[in-house]
Amino acid sequence: MEWGTRIGLSTYDVQKGTWNGTGVAGGPRTGFFGYTAATDPDTGLVYIPSGANAMTGMLVYDFVTKTISSALMPPPELLTMSVGKYAWAWNGLRQSMLLHGGANFANFSSPYGNPNLLEFIPSMAQWNRLTTRGQIPPALTEHCMVSALGGSKMVLYGGSLIDANNTLQGDVYILDVATLTWIKGPVPSSSQRRRNMACTVAGNNFVVWGGQSLNGEFMNMEVYDLQNNQWTTQFFLDSPPPNPMQTKPSDDSIKTRLDHGGTIGIIVGVTASVVFLIIVGCIWYCLRRRKERGGSHWSRVKNVNVNNKPKRASKRWRGSAVINLRNPREDNSLQHQIFEQERRSQEKSVSRSNSEKSVSEQLLSPSTTDNSDTIVVLSSGDVMETQEEWLRRQREEVNQERQALAIMQIQQLEYARQMEALKSEAFTQR
Repeated sequence: MEWGTRIGLSTYDVQKGTWNGTGVAGGPRTGFFGYTAATDPDTGLVYIPSGANAMTGMLVYDFVTKTISSALMPPPELLTMSVGKYAWAWNGLRQSMLLHGGANFANFSSPYGNPNLLEFIPSMAQWNRLTTRGQIPPALTEHCMVSALGGSKMVLYGGSLIDANNTLQGDVYILDVATLTWIKGPVPSSSQRRRNMACTVAGNNFVVWGGQSLNGEFMNMEVYDLQNNQWTTQFFLDSPPPNPMQTKPSDDSIKTRLDHGGTIGIIVGVTASVVFLIIVGCIWYCLRRRKERGGSHWSRVKNVNVNNKPKRASKRWRGSAVINLRNPREDNSLQHQIFEQERRSQEKSVSRSNSEKSVSEQLLSPSTTDNSDTIVVLSSGDVMETQEEWLRRQREEVNQERQALAIMQIQQLEYARQMEALKSEAFTQR
């Protein structure tokens, strides 16, 4: 920006690293100084509020057409006088430009300073005054202001007070854009006070360089840590969160996220299926194991009745087998005693039936003639039935005895098998 009767704009090509010195000449102007430019990233237009020259127009530069147009400055009820050396920056969260401070030195004995924070909305070509609270900064000039942390903060720094001494400042003020609340950083050292410096934000670092001290000396670079709210001698490039209102995802990035999300969904689905099959397999194995253990328990057998009529063995015992794990021989001997008692009872019944069986064999011998009318008398002296009836009953009892003996033999084998199973199980558990 040139100082003089004409305004010229010079552009810098970042890729080529060269300046375009021809610029664009505007109409005649007088008293131009203290300009600051800010760009609307949505349109690419550069907005330059008028300096302290009593002009009502704001310059708008179009890089595409290389032309200059004008926009309205704040009305008198918002800004009493046109000012220069203000702080001016774009804020992506509000989609607007913010103007703070500035001064008009038309009356050097009593200069005018702007104490307010004004907002310009390019899409509506509208100016507003923002009502802020907290530790509000004073009216300043020759200071700087930049957007930070995706537009959620605005950082204001340095400059000078609008007083007779132009007192230098080195304070940092941070505006929370969502609540419009100012907070003030720690008290700076005298070496950090400066004016007309450049400033920017990289990650969590607020960086200032250049500028002048009170005696006109040029200043070195300083770094302020926004996260820890303190000045530091180190620079860490931390990426701030992106502003969702400024950054629009491209079609390629959306497609990449969708493809990535689909792949993740397939992986999660396959993993869940495998885990489900493993759980089902474990449950099936546990149930089968429990069933096999329950099947090894022995069945309780009831005694044959005194009338030598065998009864079926009771249903399989489903409860837990009572086993003395400390001394399984005691359980084995007890079971053996019970079985021997049952066996002796069966043998007595068989011997008694054998005596009656001998009588029936005599009656069935070939020498026996017609015995249909013979009366059979038992040893007790009671007349029971005819010979034929008695023989039929004897045959049935003999068959029943044979069946009982067969059942007893089967029970003996089952008992032996179960004893072996109990011994094996007791040995395994020990």
